[in-house]
Amino acid sequence: LLSRRAPRSTRVMEFASRYDEPRRLLLADFGDFLFGCAHLSLNWRDRAAAARRIVAELLPSPKPLFLAGDWNARPGSLALRELGRGFRLLSDARQRTFPADRPRKCIDYIAVDAAHAPQFAVAEATVVDEPEASDHRPILVCV
Repeated sequence: LLSRRAPRSTRVMEFASRYDEPRRLLLADFGDFLFGCAHLSLNWRDRAAAARRIVAELLPSPKPLFLAGDWNARPGSLALRELGRGFRLLSDARQRTFPADRPRKCIDYIAVDAAHAPQFAVAEATVVDEPEASDHRPILVCV
């Protein structure tokens, strides 16, 4: 998570795995909003369990909660359906993000909690044409 201003506090949520390496979510409180970065498992069971836990433990949120990252989940997957119980996508899931050199699938997202979603109209949601900075393409969302 890279930000111009320092968060007031941070918290790490650990996701255990029987099938993959441990994964995490970093939650940063910026005062008027929360921002979570999650790198979810390559295993569908672990991803779905992490998604259920994120919704159960972080929602409802008293202030807007943005959730972004490499979720390793395709549109329509169980993990996205679980996250969809409490979050609304701001990024465009039709745009491909991985692999960066020749994107073939979307597995990276930016979302906001459903309760605060009506406050944010998406002005732009695009995948940036940057194939070298990472193995994933960056996502830009302007609200």
